This record gives sequence, C-alpha cells and structure tokens, in this order.
Amino acid sequence: QYFFSEGNPAFQLDSAYRYVLDAQNDFQKTSEKERSKLFRFPLDSLLLQDLREQIETAAYAEPRQVQSEESWISFILRFPTSAYIPKAKQQRDSVAYELSARENTYIAFENFLKKYPEAEQFRIAKARYEKLLLEAKTADQSLQSFEQFLSEHPTSAYRSFVEQTIF
Repeated sequence: QYFFSEGNPAFQLDSAYRYVLDAQNDFQKTSEKERSKLFRFPLDSLLLQDLREQIETAAYAEPRQVQSEESWISFILRFPTSAYIPKAKQQRDSVAYELSARENTYIAFENFLKKYPEAEQFRIAKARYEKLLLEAKTADQSLQSFEQFLSEHPTSAYRSFVEQTIF
C-alpha cells in the first residue's frame, strides 16, 4: 500500500506490484493461527487480491494512454501475472500491425509476422506480406525477376499467378 499511495513521493507501481505478490505468497504459507492474528489488522487474502487488482488496473491505464508497441511490451514484462495480459497482448499486436500497415512494405510485415505469430492479424498480415513481396521482387516485370521470385519463394500464394506470367 505504501508504494501505491498516490500522495507518496515514492509512488512506484512496479514495487507495489512486487510487494503485493510477495504478500500473497507469504499469506498462503501462514498457519490458521497466524491468519487470525493478521485478520485483526485487517489483512486477509481478499484484501491482498483487491489491492493487486487495483495496482494492475492502474498499471494497465499507462499503456492505454500511450498506445505504443513499446508501452504494451513494457506492461507485459513488468506485470506478467496480471489478469490484463491477454488484453495487453491483443493491444500490442494491434498497434504493431497498424505500424506495419502504415509503413506498408513487405519487410515491415515480415517483421510483424516473425514477432507476433499468434496475433489475430496474422493471416491478414501474411496476405499483405505475400502481395508486397511479389510487387517488390517483380517490379521490373521481367521474365528473369519472375523466375527468380519463383525459385526463391516456391510456396508463395502467388505461385500460380507467377507461373502463368512466365508462360
């Protein structure tokens, strides 16, 4: 609670989170007799859980304001057991996809596909990658570039198109 008090000059969400996790872990190890003594403070598992949820909610608000890939990655690394992790990963993937779409190059989509193979946008990004790759590698529309594309990317979704173009 000390590190989570906003009026505290030592306010630090990371420390508050670490200490509440430690407190929850320690509380689970206490005997019934010790728990009854702690309840007089008052301190019980529900209060610790409530404090943890408050800290996670406050921490989740930070990357929502910034909306950058780095801020979501930071949240995921700093609060790995948070209930918000699935949402944070979706947000991270969404922001990363938007950045790739803005750049709109096959290299940007390739990087996205490598970094986030579990992303909801994976199929869309893969299709966009394939199309941009074909356009970039065969921009001169020469027979040689189409043949080279086919030899370098034999499993491309555009294989039949490239073969028809060659013939």
